[in-house]
Amino acid sequence: MQNCRNCTKQNLWTSTGNTIKGKREWKCRNCGNIQLEEPPQGLDIPAKVLYFDIETALVKATVFDSGKQWVHWKNIESEPFILCWAATWMHKKTPTIISDCITPARVKKQDDREVLKPLYDLMDAADYIVGHNMRPFDWKMVSGRFYVHGWTAPHDAKIVDTLSLSRRRFRVISHSLDAWLKRRHFDGKDKMEREDWERCIRGEQDALNKMVRYCRDDVKRGSAWARDFQRYVEQATGKLLFK
Repeated sequence: MQNCRNCTKQNLWTSTGNTIKGKREWKCRNCGNIQLEEPPQGLDIPAKVLYFDIETALVKATVFDSGKQWVHWKNIESEPFILCWAATWMHKKTPTIISDCITPARVKKQDDREVLKPLYDLMDAADYIVGHNMRPFDWKMVSGRFYVHGWTAPHDAKIVDTLSLSRRRFRVISHSLDAWLKRRHFDGKDKMEREDWERCIRGEQDALNKMVRYCRDDVKRGSAWARDFQRYVEQATGKLLFK
């Protein structure tokens, strides 16, 4: 079945049970559009590829001693929440960076609902979601926050984790994004100190501004390296990374 002419999604069809001139009628579960099975043919719609990164608040806990230890969940005073995020559409010829940051008032309430809504919409529209350490951290973190807020899951996009791909394909000293940026002669990552995170969870506006700039720079440099890595993988395998 072809893409939906209205929202361009694929594989989200439900049969209406109707047949018109021998052609079955289908309804898109994403937008409700109804169209016939055959026309239009050959829609060449590029995959929507979203690269994003998040920054989270520190976890507060009460413990009896310092050092390496297991901390019971009941000793956690505050769970991590989203301070800010930044994203870009990798499939666009002239990509721009989109971002949002929590307000000082919402930091004090540990309420990241408003800051997450735009990111949810971006993820819901994506065919692929890309990032460094995306699958075990960023994607799981925001998915957990969506569930905490009682939201439905966004569209189930395919996850492309450049950290996982790097580990499968290369043997290098470090697979960190900063290490790859320096090897491939991109600008290195900016530096953030623990004090910056502590100031953020106190709701200091200048610290939050610094944090979102840091996140935007991570996306700018990380997505540039992801495109560079994409070209290498496609040349090596002869297959498109984003179909």
